[in-house]
Amino acid sequence: MSDLERAALYFAAIIHDHQHPGVSNVFLIAKGDPKAILYNDRSVLEQHHLASAFAVLAQPECNFLADWEPAQRRSFRDLVIDLVLATDLKMQAELLGQWKTRIDCFDVRLPTDRAMLLKMIIKASDVANPTKDLSIYREWIERIMAEFFRQGDEERRLGLPISPYCDSTQPNLPGSQVGFMTWVVSPLYESLHLVLPIHVQVGQLRANFEYWKTAQAQTQHRPRHRLRWLETRRVWSRRRQRHQRRRRIADGASPTMRASAETGSPKDCCS
Repeated sequence: MSDLERAALYFAAIIHDHQHPGVSNVFLIAKGDPKAILYNDRSVLEQHHLASAFAVLAQPECNFLADWEPAQRRSFRDLVIDLVLATDLKMQAELLGQWKTRIDCFDVRLPTDRAMLLKMIIKASDVANPTKDLSIYREWIERIMAEFFRQGDEERRLGLPISPYCDSTQPNLPGSQVGFMTWVVSPLYESLHLVLPIHVQVGQLRANFEYWKTAQAQTQHRPRHRLRWLETRRVWSRRRQRHQRRRRIADGASPTMRASAETGSPKDCCS
């Protein structure tokens, strides 16, 4: 991998969700959001991440490319655009199909093969939560599901179809994770693993998949109201803790407590 390719991969990873509004492309398109109109319903968020990030990069105090040769800047920008656009889930089937045709004859010396590998790397990294330790994985699930439910509530308010896994009245955490790993994460990682060995990540992914499969089987025997309570208990517990901290501030907490409550802990960001 060249220095330029490495720089493009790092930069694309940094900006790939720049100014993300916390809703999906499907929601923006269905709502007729100005961003969807601007980008003609095509990879709306990904195009916005790119445009807004490159606008920041264009500012003189931020432009670390200023001293590069024009050809280098052009190659860098082209590769970053390709990488960020590859994170659109709608691109997965096409990218994975192209990748599978190159697995048996992959040649890292070929620029086209390296570009495809970089797309696979950033795409796999974008959906990497199921490859992490279960305790970390569950923390991120809480935050993501809170975001999904906010979108679903807004879809309900606007009279739009509620997107999959976004209906807060019918939570299905084990089912959502089994589906996500089956159709999105596992195909990416298992295919990437054939060319670029990632034993730790694939091993953790498989272990987490078995965990959620077991949880899914168990929930099928639970009453619906019990299941809903179990799945939302931790989120509401975090909200209650944050509310209690704010009450202590209002009641005249110490400066240390006030600073802690104002900044919040990483675990509270989904509240």
